[in-house]
Amino acid sequence: MQSEIDRAHWVGEIASALKMREENIWQELERIKGKSSPKKSDDEGVIPQVRGRRGLIEERLIGLAVWKKNDLAPVLSECKAEWFSPERRQIFESSLTSGDEDHYLKKLALEAEVVYGDAENLVPELKSLIRELKKEGFKDKLVNLGESIRELEKSGSKEELEKKFVEFKSISAELNSI
Repeated sequence: MQSEIDRAHWVGEIASALKMREENIWQELERIKGKSSPKKSDDEGVIPQVRGRRGLIEERLIGLAVWKKNDLAPVLSECKAEWFSPERRQIFESSLTSGDEDHYLKKLALEAEVVYGDAENLVPELKSLIRELKKEGFKDKLVNLGESIRELEKSGSKEELEKKFVEFKSISAELNSI
């Protein structure tokens, strides 16, 4: 499909039909597009990788952890690894414990230095990133719970449905308190 509007519409339709997040569909489309398209020549340039809000927040946190690990250690200890997506969880943990030998970690540290190099105090920014990552985690939980509730409404399991509503209410309240 050539039109981005049409593509976005159909990705939304597919995501709702498959009960998946749109971001996962977009990633799969990019992966398939990368396999099926012929190799690009050097003069055509590189297509930038599409990253979602959560991915950007995670990468900035990892970059700051690598770049200013010693200075920001007390604040970084507030950030829990389980808040990260599975693909970046181990990277975050290794950024706290080991050096920055990995090329990806060096790239993220350089990006953090470019973005935050002029900042006098990184603690408020780091706390804001941690808070936003926590919010993204709660939003994901709410989406998953909403899908579970929808399925339980169709199946008619009232007892299990009530449990999911209570859990949904609890997570919503926690998200609103952040």
